[in-house]
Amino acid sequence: MATVPDVFVIESLDPDDEGNGRFEGSVVSHVLRLHGKHPKYSYVRTREQFEQAALDFGKSRYRYLHISAHAEPEGMCTTNQDEIDYDELAEILAPHLGGREPQRSHYRFTAHSAEPPAERRRTQTAVG
Repeated sequence: MATVPDVFVIESLDPDDEGNGRFEGSVVSHVLRLHGKHPKYSYVRTREQFEQAALDFGKSRYRYLHISAHAEPEGMCTTNQDEIDYDELAEILAPHLGGREPQRSHYRFTAHSAEPPAERRRTQTAVG
């Protein structure tokens, strides 16, 4: 089955960022809509919701997955502080890739943070 050249966004913010309206994934979705795309946006607070969003991504056949979440070298964390290490993340996403090749890029996110960069990170995963 062919994929749809569009972006599925899963976002799970740190409680402080959530409380202060720092929804990066929502902004990405808005910018994509301004450019004529039809992104799907899913905000999740728990691991169970994240797993459901991964299932929804697989069903969508969208080519690209953007994950906006706080992370560290070992893994990522949901809003409710459910930890998902990268091996678990791979297990969660693998059944829903449907032949799409994962391409990961990790970057530090220090805006809006008084914490040192090594203590606070963001991760995004693009599939396609």
